[in-house]
Amino acid sequence: MKAKEIEEMYGISSQKIKDYKKAGVFSSASATSNGKAIDYSAEDVETLVKINVLGKAGLTIKDIGEVQNGECNVDGSAEFLRQNSKDEIKARILSLYKDKDKYKKMAEAAWNRARYEFSYKEIAKRAIGLDR
Repeated sequence: MKAKEIEEMYGISSQKIKDYKKAGVFSSASATSNGKAIDYSAEDVETLVKINVLGKAGLTIKDIGEVQNGECNVDGSAEFLRQNSKDEIKARILSLYKDKDKYKKMAEAAWNRARYEFSYKEIAKRAIGLDR
């Protein structure tokens, strides 16, 4: 399968494939080249899809390499990501909660500006007789 076909079917661009090769998480011993485009085997495509899924799940290239080398398992990485995500969400919620008064004041100021602008426009329309 050519890189263009992989991109069309799986959304993995040829640049992404090059990045995976450069990072050392993908190499293909079975790929053949006709001088123009590389033809990847079904096994290569399966590997690319797995790498891409792990990347979309939030694993770094380093993590993906560790999973491939058996240094780290997917379940452990997924749990790590899940816990970090929970911690990040909690921290963000606390930050928003601490700043709630500031956001409330900003919303009130925006509302007051909008009311003022509306009132000003209505007065202007009436003054020049456009409200009829």
